[in-house]
Amino acid sequence: MHGDVVHYVYADPLVCDCLYVGSQQAYSNYQQYLLSKSLADEQETTAQMYADPMWNWGPWGAGDMGYGFAYGPGMGW
Repeated sequence: MHGDVVHYVYADPLVCDCLYVGSQQAYSNYQQYLLSKSLADEQETTAQMYADPMWNWGPWGAGDMGYGFAYGPGMGW
């Protein structure tokens, strides 16, 4: 607080080793940015995970990669 005005201070020791100072609106914008960035990062991680060939189990599931039980033609049934 400085008089009747609230100032927000955020220390950023990782990126710029600096302090950010701003108003309630600036802090709200920053919080919205963090939320958007978090969601975008989560979507990117999910997309990369599902792009992994190990997720493509084929028609018989993970059995054709040596995991679990395999069922279907030529599987000893």
